[in-house]
Formats: sequence, structure tokens, C-alpha cells
Amino acid sequence: MEYSKERLEQLLADLIQQRDHLKVRLYFSEAEARKEWLKLEPKFEQLRMKLEAVHREMVRGNASLDHFTERAIEEIQNGYERVRQLMKRASMARPSTGSKIRSSFR
Repeated sequence: MEYSKERLEQLLADLIQQRDHLKVRLYFSEAEARKEWLKLEPKFEQLRMKLEAVHREMVRGNASLDHFTERAIEEIQNGYERVRQLMKRASMARPSTGSKIRSSFR
């Protein structure tokens, strides 16, 4: 797939935004989501370095990403979606205690 300089910048910005959003939510999440996150972090860093290198080398026009880089992009995007689903599932499984707390001082 061909990527313009702007498209490549937007792709990296989107991935960073998703990562940052999930990173904040992950603090309050369950162990399973954190475990998935820890698998994704080194892959994201490698991908970011690769995309930044491609971006720096672009003089003008479009650049083609190799198959492995495109697969890495898909893997990170799918991984972030798995983390979101794990966090969502964990929050739905947690019982709501706000209205069920009873005082023993009655």
C-alpha cells in the first residue's frame, strides 16, 4: 500500500493517541488486559521507530511499506482492540457496589 507523508504522519499519530488513551485506562484495569499490553509495548516501539525512519527518509511523494511493517501495524491495531475488549469485559463483570453498601451503624 502506498502512503503519503501526511498519511504516514496521521497513522503514527492515531496509534500514539490510541496507545496513550489505553495506557491511562490500563492503570485501573484487570491483569489480563495488562498482560496483553505488555506483549504489545515492545512491538509498538519497534513499529514507531520503523515508521519514523520511513518518514524521515521521505523526500516527497509516497512511500511503500513492506509487508512486515503493514502486518505490524495491523497487529498493533488488533492488539489495542483486544486490550479495549478485555477492559470492557472486566468492567462489566465487576459488581456495582455503590448502591449496595449498607451501614452497620443503623
